Amino acid sequence: MNGWALKGQIWQGQWHRSDGFMYGGQAPSWSNITFRRIVREHLSRASTIGFIDWHTGIGQFGEIVHLILDVPGSEEHRAASGWWALATKGDSAFKTGVKPKYRGLLCQAIRQERPDARIAGAVIEFGTADDYQLFRGDLIDRWLRFEGRDHPDAKELRAAHVDICCPRDISWRRLVEARGPVLMDQLLAGW
Repeated sequence: MNGWALKGQIWQGQWHRSDGFMYGGQAPSWSNITFRRIVREHLSRASTIGFIDWHTGIGQFGEIVHLILDVPGSEEHRAASGWWALATKGDSAFKTGVKPKYRGLLCQAIRQERPDARIAGAVIEFGTADDYQLFRGDLIDRWLRFEGRDHPDAKELRAAHVDICCPRDISWRRLVEARGPVLMDQLLAGW
């Protein structure tokens, strides 16, 4: 297995070790249950649903990465690619060339709750750091939760991890504030 393939395996999560890296849990989280209830209550009559699942992390600092999880070439993939004027080159946003087998994403919950609706969208990442920094930060976060809680540097390490996930840098925050509404408007104009 090469480095990118290993990364893809790691990022898709695991469900057998609660103290392990990228643990996905044994049952739906409160937020997942609540989100599904909102979809059922407020989108029950919608025949067309467009969504953005906002994330931070993947991508170089300030880079906007669109992760369209629909099958390349499908109507849904073409729609989402069109909203944001993206080249439709399959899974090119994934460095492995293949989507990890994610579980528990908002887009999956929408499709499970509304299988009869026309649904398209993307995970949109506001990049914060290179892959190594993200991976290291997630490893440190896991270590702090289970072994390093009382370490003398725990507070500084926690602050550094938070900064990787949501940078304090004002230029990054301004980018998010400026581009977020534009990306939402593009989705709304598309369907």
